[in-house]
Amino acid sequence: MKAVNVGYAAVSMQFTGSRVDFMSFLLEEFKHERDLLELCGDAHLDRVVVALDSGEYSEASSPYFVPFLVFEFCKDGDMRRHPRLKQPDLAWRLKVFHGICIGVSQLHSRSIVHEDLKPANVLVFGDDYSKISDLGFSVRDDKTARSTASGPRGDLDFAPPELLYGHYDPDWNIRHKGADLFMLGGLLAFLVADVHFVGLILGKLPPAHHPKVWRGGYPAALPAVRSAIFDTINDITQSLPVEIQADVREMLLWLCDAEPAKRGHPKTALSTFGDPHSLERIISIADRIAKQARRIR
Repeated sequence: MKAVNVGYAAVSMQFTGSRVDFMSFLLEEFKHERDLLELCGDAHLDRVVVALDSGEYSEASSPYFVPFLVFEFCKDGDMRRHPRLKQPDLAWRLKVFHGICIGVSQLHSRSIVHEDLKPANVLVFGDDYSKISDLGFSVRDDKTARSTASGPRGDLDFAPPELLYGHYDPDWNIRHKGADLFMLGGLLAFLVADVHFVGLILGKLPPAHHPKVWRGGYPAALPAVRSAIFDTINDITQSLPVEIQADVREMLLWLCDAEPAKRGHPKTALSTFGDPHSLERIISIADRIAKQARRIR
């Protein structure tokens, strides 16, 4: 269950407006997520955790009410707590990643971007059936104020580098879908190497180019960021089995390119036809290497 916690939200968001404005904002956010979940449910997106019910709770003695959402039960919770994650089982991890790719693709097919892809927002049902959860920060390409806002919405600890430098591409698909693809790569890094991808990248940047220090704009920082990403990916993949090492490395390089417009499979991202952010080829590769890993373990 997910309920609107007014007290927690007020502290965590440091809202500076009036109480009335704050409550109105929270209700709008709740309705936004509820409507997206209904859309995903109606579209039968089986790799996205959708709400089973929604409503408002109140007590007779209180004039206040608490909006809530009810979701399907996941026994093991998010993938960080799944017992299989404690085992060095690359086949399982890559199978989970394959499901995440399908989930992101399903969202994008409905013009929804997640904006907050991280290990805590991936649930694993049964043994290895992964689904994407928590659409609280998601936006849809519907030309509303929320979808056209330039600032980041999700957890910056997992955000792509351009957002850390305050750079927002004017193209909606590049800005939002490109961010999802980078975070998808971060999930792959977490699954194959148990690492915090963005933290490793920041640790490899020259101090003068760190986003908290750099004031020269993102395009000028690109060479340093690209080098840090490249070195991080090499470190992550060098200990992987040789049978899948090249494929995992390529997927990380494609998904996590320093330039958001170039993210994705190169035959897709650079194509003048179709959706340049399509994950169809990535999904196919993820499925193939998950099966390869099962044979070599």
